[in-house]
Amino acid sequence: MTDEEKIIAAIGKQRWFRFKNNPQVIFDRDTDLLWADLNYFPYGKNKNRDQYYSLGDYTEVRELLKEKNAQRFGDCDDWTVPTSEELWRLIEDKTFPYQGGQCWYIQNRWPWCVQHNGRLQSKDLDYSSTSGIFIRSAFVLPCSHSLVSRPRKPTLQIFADNNLEPIFNDNSITQLYLQTYIDKPKPKPLSFDNIVDTQSLLDEYDLAAVDRSPIRYYAAVQSVADILINALDRFKSEHAEKIDALFHASEPFAVGYVNNPNFNAVENMTFAAHHRLFTRNLSFGADKVKRNLHSLQAEAQAVFDRLDDANSTKILAEIESEPRAGFAFLVENSVRMLNDACRRVAMFDRRRELIELLIEQSLKGLHNYETFKTKTREEFRARCKELGIDDEIAAEQYDDWNQKRFEIEQRQLKLIEKAFAPSTEAGALEREIDKLIAARDALYTMNGEA
Repeated sequence: MTDEEKIIAAIGKQRWFRFKNNPQVIFDRDTDLLWADLNYFPYGKNKNRDQYYSLGDYTEVRELLKEKNAQRFGDCDDWTVPTSEELWRLIEDKTFPYQGGQCWYIQNRWPWCVQHNGRLQSKDLDYSSTSGIFIRSAFVLPCSHSLVSRPRKPTLQIFADNNLEPIFNDNSITQLYLQTYIDKPKPKPLSFDNIVDTQSLLDEYDLAAVDRSPIRYYAAVQSVADILINALDRFKSEHAEKIDALFHASEPFAVGYVNNPNFNAVENMTFAAHHRLFTRNLSFGADKVKRNLHSLQAEAQAVFDRLDDANSTKILAEIESEPRAGFAFLVENSVRMLNDACRRVAMFDRRRELIELLIEQSLKGLHNYETFKTKTREEFRARCKELGIDDEIAAEQYDDWNQKRFEIEQRQLKLIEKAFAPSTEAGALEREIDKLIAARDALYTMNGEA
């Protein structure tokens, strides 16, 4: 058995994990949720003796979690009250390290705050499953979804990807994990962002002298173009698999959006915007960058060819006086295009699961919306006739249904924009996507659409 196989086998025998390098959390192998370690988290007031009040929709609980998220307690900023289902799954088999007392008590206490039916309430651990829900004061055991992914990753990968140092029940496995994944020399990570630094590049040149002389200027242009082309080729070689994944993700958008005759102008504009956002952000653009750099080199070579043929000071004066972009501006723009192309690969790689989910939902939404505007509409009209519903009333009902359905596509457009915005927090984006999917599914279910 290899070292990795030994570690995987040990993971399979252990549900709960603490970490040497993050003692404030406990990891649940069954759900990938992180739970606050109650040795460090103030689960009750007055040194954990008293419960948090339910007044003001559990204002004390909300303020507590807001504070802990701002502090990045346990290196997380998404602490939340668990759902009643999440808390029950935590405690059901009574293996949770802080289970203690009768029934399913935690820390010998029975009322714990949960999210239930869209609001904060208290779960009485004298009761099983999701029963025993009341509005009353409670203790708090928050959870974090920061390590939860779709599709689920193997636990070992979660630990390794997040540089976590798990503590196994078998100390020899703990040491083996450290030797295998923590202590071994790590290769220098490949850079995604700013593969070329503009200022470092400009520092190699006397900018004033370059701008004064056409010969120095075009020689510098050729030199910079060579540097950037080599950097681009190196990036493509080092990140070939990631670039290939980006290319495959962009394939559904290779052909431009064609207006659907069944949609109105606003609907077509919205779906065209979906398509345009994906096209722009899933395009590596390396070929365009390289073409531009080769074009600059060709322009420079053409000037040198003219200089070689110049046989009078008048011709030299004409070449010298010809307008050209400032060298610093030319370099800044060329580096910007190169780095932007590489950042698109980086953004896709970091948020691949979420972006692929949005692509799937966008394509599915377009297909379903076309069905909704054609087949579903005719079926709806026929059904209304069978029920004796007036045509005008039926039309109003369909229009109302259509508006609700279309609002979902407009919401998705905003999520696509957020997905490619560097400032967007991935966890928040994932929760918004889940809400969108739930809203779409609920609308289909409510109206009987397949």
